[in-house]
Amino acid sequence: MTNLLLDSSNMIWRAFYGRANQQAADVPRVLHQVVTRYRHQYEAVHVIAALDDRQNFRQALYPPYKQHRPEKPAQLEQLLRDAAHLMREAGALPAVATHHEADDVLGTLARRAPGPVVIVTSDRDLYSVITDTVHVHDPRTHARLRPADVTKLMGVPPDRIALLKCLAGDSSDNIPGVRGIGEKSAAVIATRCATVDEVFEQMATFDPRCHRALQAAQAHDVHLYHHLATVRLDAPVRVAPAS
Repeated sequence: MTNLLLDSSNMIWRAFYGRANQQAADVPRVLHQVVTRYRHQYEAVHVIAALDDRQNFRQALYPPYKQHRPEKPAQLEQLLRDAAHLMREAGALPAVATHHEADDVLGTLARRAPGPVVIVTSDRDLYSVITDTVHVHDPRTHARLRPADVTKLMGVPPDRIALLKCLAGDSSDNIPGVRGIGEKSAAVIATRCATVDEVFEQMATFDPRCHRALQAAQAHDVHLYHHLATVRLDAPVRVAPAS
């Protein structure tokens, strides 16, 4: 029996642009079908849908965070505002954490779960919480990702994903990273080092281009980017009671 965790915004977005063909009225039906399929596929004992809070601590720490994203269609915006209702109607219990994002809710619930966990999302940020008992189901490929899969795909194990992102940057979240360090170089560095402090302590041992890039960077900025990229495992999650 599996604990099934759903990324609500990701699922609604995919339903709207996918099988609902941008028809908002069809999204509830699609969500119900998808949740039911995953429930049966994984013989889920609990199905919980993670929600984004209206504001989160990352925006407060770094105002440009995700601010570059284009405006969503009005119908999709309304669907996302109704996420708690939609996911409950689809058969999942909504869960939220004040001043946190859905990723933090998913990470925290995955850490708390007493048994195996499957997180349904196409968001690579959640690769960081994958363990031997916590897997990610990618709805794009239908693959169930385990730690070895993350290392193969990203070049680093799950616990180094945040370090990879803070060095290489993440255009999706508007995290700049270190100018001059790309994802391949960041993966090499993140394989050798476990923390931002270790990166700066050992930068003289990296290839000259990465060394120069780190010399030009501000350590406190990279620490901030790491904080932004880290999925919280201790968020104050509230799960709505079953009706």
